[in-house]
Amino acid sequence: MNAETEVNKTKKRVPSTAAGLSLILPGLGQFYNGRIVKAILLMAIGTILVGIGLMAILFSLNGASIVFMLLMTGASIPIWLYAVVDAWIDARKLGDGYELKEYNRPSIYLLLIVAVGLCSQFGYVFLLRERFIEAFYLPTRSMEPNLLAGDRVLVTKTAFQIRDPRRGEIVIFRNPADRRRTYIQRVVGMPGDTIEVRGGELLINGEALEHEKADDENTRLERNGDSAYRVSAEAGEDFGPVTVPDYHAFLLGDNRALSRDSRHFGPIAFGSLRGRLAYVVWPAQDWSRFGAVK
Repeated sequence: MNAETEVNKTKKRVPSTAAGLSLILPGLGQFYNGRIVKAILLMAIGTILVGIGLMAILFSLNGASIVFMLLMTGASIPIWLYAVVDAWIDARKLGDGYELKEYNRPSIYLLLIVAVGLCSQFGYVFLLRERFIEAFYLPTRSMEPNLLAGDRVLVTKTAFQIRDPRRGEIVIFRNPADRRRTYIQRVVGMPGDTIEVRGGELLINGEALEHEKADDENTRLERNGDSAYRVSAEAGEDFGPVTVPDYHAFLLGDNRALSRDSRHFGPIAFGSLRGRLAYVVWPAQDWSRFGAVK
């Protein structure tokens, strides 16, 4: 009886299985072979190397950080290959005499794969949202007629990491008076510009912007530099003049009678702009508005 119990506690380690597990997840083959310390070290080193590369991009998107990320990722490849070969060799050495541990179960292996995979996915999603693209919901009418309350939009965050904002672009930023609130508005003034609003008309450096009536009698087409966009024809309160400081942008909502913008909390520093509006991905109404935002 005791001999039978002892046999039931041992099982041959299969080299191809050990190598395959480490190919899926570096260190998992070592875990399969009962080398817990080595398994943890391999998993940690691989994760740290890739994580350092991701953090380099997260905090500085430039050529140097991308090269550094590639180096860290490249450094993880030898670790991966070592884990596969080591697991194969170790399994062959163990042969039939391996004593099964409580954790030598397929369910535990699967749990490790899922846990590490989920952590990695969360990291990629975090990186994507922080540095590349993020979805937002518009709760107000401040950007009518171009964006409607209830629209869901995508904002690209790479544009202002390599250049300054431009007139006419729709940008996203945090309200300087309340950092918990995120606003979406249009750049109308650049450093050195003197901004005024008189009788619903926008004046830059003392000159009213060119505008013409749009198809809808409640809107008009406004031209600002190389940009042309529709704004609400409803006049708000007069404002200014105010001169935009260096490295700042003056932002207005397209529905100026209803918008809280730079007229209320001042010009916004370039460094506070989180991204540029790129797409309407779920229009609140009228699916002809789906797609890239001009």
